[in-house]
Amino acid sequence: MKYSSTEILKRYDKANSIKTSWDTEYSKVFEMCMPARDQYQKASGAGENINPEAQDRRSNLYSSVGEQAANEFVNVLQEVLCPPMGNWISLEAGTKFAEETRNDVNRVLQTICDVANENKNNSSYDTAFSEFGCDLFAGTACMLTNPGTTKRPISYKAIPLREYCIEEDANGEVSAVYRAYPLPRRQLKYQWPTLKDNKELSTGDQDKDVNLIECTYYDQDLFIWHYVVIDKDAKSELFHKEQQTNPFTVLRWNKCPGEPYGRGPGLTSINDIKTLNLIKEYSLRNFAYNIPPLLVQADAMIDVDSFDLTPFSLNVVPNTETSIVPLDIKTDHDIEAYKIQELQMDIKRNSYASTLPNEGSRELTATEVNARDRDLRRGLLSVFGRLVNEFQLPIIRRTLDVLIDTKAINVPKDDTGKLKFSIGEIDGLIYKVKINTPIGRLLSAGEAQNIIQAVTMLTQLDPSGETLFSTLKANDIGPHLMNLMGVPGRFINTPEEVKRIQDQRAKDRATQQQQLVQQNVDASNAMASGKALADAAGRKLENGV
Repeated sequence: MKYSSTEILKRYDKANSIKTSWDTEYSKVFEMCMPARDQYQKASGAGENINPEAQDRRSNLYSSVGEQAANEFVNVLQEVLCPPMGNWISLEAGTKFAEETRNDVNRVLQTICDVANENKNNSSYDTAFSEFGCDLFAGTACMLTNPGTTKRPISYKAIPLREYCIEEDANGEVSAVYRAYPLPRRQLKYQWPTLKDNKELSTGDQDKDVNLIECTYYDQDLFIWHYVVIDKDAKSELFHKEQQTNPFTVLRWNKCPGEPYGRGPGLTSINDIKTLNLIKEYSLRNFAYNIPPLLVQADAMIDVDSFDLTPFSLNVVPNTETSIVPLDIKTDHDIEAYKIQELQMDIKRNSYASTLPNEGSRELTATEVNARDRDLRRGLLSVFGRLVNEFQLPIIRRTLDVLIDTKAINVPKDDTGKLKFSIGEIDGLIYKVKINTPIGRLLSAGEAQNIIQAVTMLTQLDPSGETLFSTLKANDIGPHLMNLMGVPGRFINTPEEVKRIQDQRAKDRATQQQQLVQQNVDASNAMASGKALADAAGRKLENGV
């Protein structure tokens, strides 16, 4: 199922026509919440020059609450989903591996993940994710992951929301991504090194923009992704590559069935943000009427041009009672009637910012910390599955795919020369992605708390611990709790190792007990022997010996 350039351009036109209506909604979010990132106000269309000078896009904003909400959302998302410089890429052996071989497999996977985390942290990922999160605040975000340079083998780039459009398959998953943008002719050979030998591209004006359509689509027959770059004007294919993973990772925040694009916190809050902005605007306009204009009688014989309205100035008029009359305007209104505080709290709640009070810079109590975690956990439950399935799993697969393809990761081979690890086998059964991020631990906190409460209750019922060990698999509890808390697997003992350690400690305690008993016996024997010797010596003295 390979499409020609003409077919791809037709599919792009259809997908782009659907995206147009969504751009109208998304542009409102950028205008009110992210004006500095609002590319909808720039020149649109491939080939048009974008003014590089700073543009004032805040002239209609009288409140920064929208910008604060967007920044808070991005900060919370990055903190809980993929912390900066964090080692959250993690794999472990699935159920298809025999239990006795999983530890060896996990050690190999840990080495692979260590290299992947190191290369990710040495790349532009953290910077790109902040831009990615801003688009996600509107509802849909896209990140492009491609091979980088020798020093940085992998490159991450957030694609602006206005540049791309997508297609869905029958299951509601992204099956194609189309990106339209201009690129100077001289940069093509650096973006795609195989184009260096293209004589047509190496001639002509090298500063002239080439209108490109960058496309990826899924081949359901071959189970691969086609990555294609097309010259839109010439309708010719410049680059084509078949890959196991999609270079474009598209995440929709909340999505309705049948809709290809997502609805983010920005769309949810936009009416509240507009209302608050209007309240602030009209409140500021109200101040202009606190000193109302003056009405001067026609026969007052006053020189209007020389009349001074500055404070404490003196103006001589024929009659202060009839010559000059202030215009009576009712300017007082109750701003609190608009429930500004409630609007601000609703906006914060929609952007997953904490709505609990925090007085000054004091340290939060454990109860307040738990309340904030519980509030955030409830808010993220509805989108957790989509965050994992549409972003975390694909971005990890894509990262490993690029690093293996560029030889940044050396995967060991078996005796037949076959790689011991394959991207296509990351399916949850052979290899599974471990959600080793704060959001995973946050949502696992409830399960961990239930286990701890059960252990505490059984211990209180029977302090000897017999009920605990007869009711629960005590050797499995510790490793599972550490796993829920995100402790790397190489630091956690398996249940078998826990059992072996417990047996060894029991044996050591028994040996110590035996030694203590022997020491007591030896001490008793020594005391008895000494007493016997003392008695014998006493008897000899009594007999005069």
